[in-house]
Amino acid sequence: ANRPSNGFSRALAGRYPPGSTMKVITSVALLQAGVTPDTRISCPKDVTVNGRTIRNAEEEELGEITFRDAFVHSCNTAFIQLAQRLQPQQLLDAARALGFDADPDLGAPAAISQFPPPNGMVDQVSAAIGQGRVLATPLQMASVAATTDICRPRGWKRELYSSPGSKPVGSWPADFTGRARKLSTLNSVASFRVTCTSPDSSGSTDQLAGSGSGSCLRE
Repeated sequence: ANRPSNGFSRALAGRYPPGSTMKVITSVALLQAGVTPDTRISCPKDVTVNGRTIRNAEEEELGEITFRDAFVHSCNTAFIQLAQRLQPQQLLDAARALGFDADPDLGAPAAISQFPPPNGMVDQVSAAIGQGRVLATPLQMASVAATTDICRPRGWKRELYSSPGSKPVGSWPADFTGRARKLSTLNSVASFRVTCTSPDSSGSTDQLAGSGSGSCLRE
């Protein structure tokens, strides 16, 4: 990911707005707050919160859909409406449970991903879709994706190597499953992602980022 290879470590030290990948964490918060995969929510092309209008990519509009489908289609406006039901601390707790605001403790230099406490509703809904003041390293979001993977084994741990064939210099993530209030939360998010990566009717496979209907976690 780094060019030149001896230059700035973007994967470990670069911090960027996570965009729609943040919806994985927002989904954790919503599920723990009582929203279910089958909760109905509208997906209009835009929604206005305290005077700020936020739109879907390509002004996509899907009508009334389930929370599961809102994730699959990465509907910004559905997530914004749902995020307004959360207390700021609930979103903050989910982000921190998945590694934000904590030293990655890799044994190698790595930046701390930041999730500032939301300052008002506009800030909260912006954070919920990975905009606003949220900043994350690529490593952090890879950790989030791996932790919510349906294929993670019991006692899962991923090790970090400085170079091929070397000894591991660290491991991640922290034990989220020990801090989650319900293991079913992880299973629900994992099931969303399975839906995202299932072949569609045309025989193609949706990706976690991309374009077109059904491409999960796109902007």
